[in-house]
Amino acid sequence: MTTSAFRVVAPLGLAAAMLVAAPAAAQAPSQVVRPTDRPGAGGPGPDFQTGVTLVTLVVVPRDRDGLFLDDLIARDFVVVDEGEVREVASLVRVQAGRVSEQLAPGLRARNGVLLPPPPRPSDDLTGRLFIILVDDLHIPAGLTPRARTAFVEMAENLIHEGDQFAVVSTGPSAISIGVTTDRGLLQATAERITGDGFDPNELIQNFPPRPGYTPELMARAGVAFATVSNVVQSLEQVQHLRKVVVYFSSGYDLNPFLAERRGYHREPGTEPGLINQGIARLLRQDAPIGDVDGLEGDGDLARRIDELAEAANRANAAFYTVDPRGLAAARPGPAEFLLTGRGSFDEWSFTTQNSLRSLAEQTGGRAMVNRNDFDDVFREIDAETSDYYILGFALTDPEPTVRTRRLLVRVRGRGAVDVQHRTHYTYFGAASSRPGVR
Repeated sequence: MTTSAFRVVAPLGLAAAMLVAAPAAAQAPSQVVRPTDRPGAGGPGPDFQTGVTLVTLVVVPRDRDGLFLDDLIARDFVVVDEGEVREVASLVRVQAGRVSEQLAPGLRARNGVLLPPPPRPSDDLTGRLFIILVDDLHIPAGLTPRARTAFVEMAENLIHEGDQFAVVSTGPSAISIGVTTDRGLLQATAERITGDGFDPNELIQNFPPRPGYTPELMARAGVAFATVSNVVQSLEQVQHLRKVVVYFSSGYDLNPFLAERRGYHREPGTEPGLINQGIARLLRQDAPIGDVDGLEGDGDLARRIDELAEAANRANAAFYTVDPRGLAAARPGPAEFLLTGRGSFDEWSFTTQNSLRSLAEQTGGRAMVNRNDFDDVFREIDAETSDYYILGFALTDPEPTVRTRRLLVRVRGRGAVDVQHRTHYTYFGAASSRPGVR
């Protein structure tokens, strides 16, 4: 691939488009209910204790055969919040994207406060919002056909009539589609995807070794995370929807194939080529999305992933990361073995895929890596985002000591049950500029 400077087209209008196209009164139960903030809280009816918050999360319980358990009630769930068992205060079941019934409304929290159930939307308003992120900066150019194929499989097997979706790319594919239900746009969008990442040989040939980091790779990662962060933050304003982020990317490794690069260039201290010179400055000048400074190393990469996962959890959105490399990532062909051996290739594959796993697992989604069956991949995502429960429990401490809190959900009395859910949430107290629980 011939390397060159690139211009990032960012989704400046995407957040506003979301807020217009996905009104707060549309579709699935709210992820947060603060009784003291509800309209008419001070009028007729029960008085709610200040500081009582209903924390809700999406849970997907499946038996050992992978079948969704559709007959659970509130007492079947065990919720552990930062080591403390919480009583389930509300439970809503959604099947095939529809609210089938509301279960166990108005259970009393331990302090005797009667919590209101989440509002139940009408059946004709339930549905899903998909944010489709194409990280073309981290999809090798040679994988463009596979990325397009995966995108088409997603359009055919995941996005259905009535689903809302938006599409944005991180780089030169220049894709920015505001929230819409027009599925006809997806085929044309697939044809615009053009990978601008690097394969192993290009990483070795184009980047002389440097201690600790590779400037352009860090700058590109900074652009990708800034783009994704902007989109995810806008989702915090969208309520009553099942929010899913489908993230096409080959993942991140900020200093790959260091031994091979040293051997290839054979010149200690060689200055980076034109591709590296001034790239961060170029990105800062050309990208209209705020701070896109490059990352400072692997620790900073992990921190950025954690921050993005935290933002997704605040917005109650799940990440499903899709690696278009598929199984071929673990089976390099002759061309990929030209400059690197199997051991280094496997290490690079593991590192990049692990970044995708970390992002997905922290948000209650899944990483679809080492998979060539893209049709099955998107059918699985469809099932997980169509059949689920929305579970609520009371957080009665107005200022808990631990703000980022661990969650564990289990099902009792059903044998081996896999429960998919987000593993953390962040509480913002009264002193915060962003009150409430997301």
